[in-house]
Amino acid sequence: MLNGNRKSTEEGSIAMKERDKYVAMACAIFLLESVALFLFERSNPNLNSIQEAMWWIIIFLSSGFEVIPDSLGGRVVATLLVVEGLVLLGFFFGGFAAHFVERSLSGGKIMKKVRLKDHIVVCGWTSDTQKILDELTSKDIKTRRKIVVLANLEKNPLEREDVKFVKGDPTKDEDLERAGIMTANTAIISMDRKSDNPDAKAILTALAVESLNKSVYTCVELQNPENEKHLKHAHVDEIVCLGRLSQNLIVHSSLKHGLSLLFSELVTHNFGHEFYKIKVPRRFLGETFPQVVKRLLDEEGVILTAIERETNDEQGATKIDIIVNPGHDFVLAGGDHMFVIAREEPEIQ
Repeated sequence: MLNGNRKSTEEGSIAMKERDKYVAMACAIFLLESVALFLFERSNPNLNSIQEAMWWIIIFLSSGFEVIPDSLGGRVVATLLVVEGLVLLGFFFGGFAAHFVERSLSGGKIMKKVRLKDHIVVCGWTSDTQKILDELTSKDIKTRRKIVVLANLEKNPLEREDVKFVKGDPTKDEDLERAGIMTANTAIISMDRKSDNPDAKAILTALAVESLNKSVYTCVELQNPENEKHLKHAHVDEIVCLGRLSQNLIVHSSLKHGLSLLFSELVTHNFGHEFYKIKVPRRFLGETFPQVVKRLLDEEGVILTAIERETNDEQGATKIDIIVNPGHDFVLAGGDHMFVIAREEPEIQ
């Protein structure tokens, strides 16, 4: 680390010396041409001082001739200035083009720090991150949040303005803070399948996120079901265990043919219908689950499948219960949320 910092400092010092050298050369040429123009044009009433000669050169390089030199020497200096102007113009447009080429090759903009609230932080960059971003920004989702990607990459892999990119390690507190984890709504942590131990980095990242902000809703992807206990101890909100999920899905698909296709449609945007979560509208409070199912289907064209409700456990701690297809006597109450199936996110008042 020290060698890397020393190398960066030395490179910066060399670049600064090169810049100073070119600035000094430009100033020397400017002074030399001013003196030469004054000596050649001393008889010209409009160029009778070095200050006037300097001013004439500045005006000429910026907008063209203001005074036409009378002497042969003055015209030679003017001719050199024409060449210098063309060279400077070439440098300007060349640098401009080089900037855009470099920007294109280096990816999108890299943010040092974001100042957002209620946003989503995607921790790390894996082969699935682009697909995750596409789903989060789907046109079917009407209630969108700002998105920040925090990944330890040299360049921004995103060429889009709707997603912010912060370079950093998602397992480090200072980098998570720069990505706005303290004011974020949700953190998404996916595992890197190319890693020898894909769950390890995901667990470390989740622990770092939860230690900084326990109120952020954390969704973590795991491979091995045995590692779920580590995340439960850290109070991670949702754990998507691919090992268990894929095993259960393939078993049920073998018994109920077509189930995997149904499942795929319901969790993929821009294709068919999807699950959406919305707060129970005031007009449905006090009604039973079957009544609301019928009203939603008749009035909104959506299918109600489950209710989310906050309850207290035996120790008095708050927990979230997801009740799928509750009984006929289940009554919807304030604070409940509904899981519905719809083609796009419904706007139910």
